[in-house]
Amino acid sequence: MAAIEGSKEYFYEYPFIRETPRTGRMKRINRLFHVLSFLTALGSLTLFIVGMWVTSDKVTKLIESRSITRTMGG
Repeated sequence: MAAIEGSKEYFYEYPFIRETPRTGRMKRINRLFHVLSFLTALGSLTLFIVGMWVTSDKVTKLIESRSITRTMGG
């Protein structure tokens, strides 16, 4: 976002701030990085939820197997 602002030209006449061709490129790159960061965060959250679900299933089975072993005298 700083690159977007830095790519603008400043004048002493109206409009005082004008966009350059570089500004448009910087805006597209900025939007791309925002989308990529959102998708990365979404993927990370999805993998976390899947990991928690798989782990909870394994922990439940482990607890059940230990309780069966203790009731059998082992």
